[in-house]
Amino acid sequence: MAKIQVTVNAPGEEAVTKDLTRSSSQWTGTLTGLTEGTDRTFDAVALDAGGARLYTGQAAGVVLTDGEDTLVFITLDELTASTATQPEAPILTSLTAHPAEVRAGSTVTLRATARDRNPGDTIRLEWTAPGGAFSSPADGVITWTAPSSGATLLLGCTASDTQGLGSSLSIPIEVRAVSSTGSSGGGRVCCKHCGGSSKPCGDSCISSSYKCTKPAGCACY
Repeated sequence: MAKIQVTVNAPGEEAVTKDLTRSSSQWTGTLTGLTEGTDRTFDAVALDAGGARLYTGQAAGVVLTDGEDTLVFITLDELTASTATQPEAPILTSLTAHPAEVRAGSTVTLRATARDRNPGDTIRLEWTAPGGAFSSPADGVITWTAPSSGATLLLGCTASDTQGLGSSLSIPIEVRAVSSTGSSGGGRVCCKHCGGSSKPCGDSCISSSYKCTKPAGCACY
């Protein structure tokens, strides 16, 4: 396998293709400049040195929003689906999370797809997290509400079948703490804050009694 390419398709728009970079056992990459929408399809293909297709994978129904990152995980599989003669665990074929970074108490939409090479097996998807709360799943989509404190949390998804076999993947989600400070008038003043520090930045205060400052290089969240 010489390289992996990912192509993003959207109705009525020109496709965008990017080569991924190998990192240990995974291939990763960041695609920028994509237009927002709710029906984006990510197609991944592994190629040999001569350009022949070896494996493919897809994540459909991906949500993209300006100013927010979306995580997309794709598992590559055989070009032609085959059936197994022995019991095999189901495979998670794709995971997506939108957005990949949220403020405490906000929600993330998660989508998972899986397949099983054993005919007749029923697949069950289960999400887990060290904090926060999940909604009831619907059509492979579930909503997770972040906890009240900031942290980087790993959200796990397990695909299991009727034979008790399963496989899992995890997605890292960054939860940003909600910052606030009191005003001299007794009300609450909410400002955006720099990532990794407590210094406020921007001009997002809701009270004129407090003025946000924006140091050089400040990234607001």
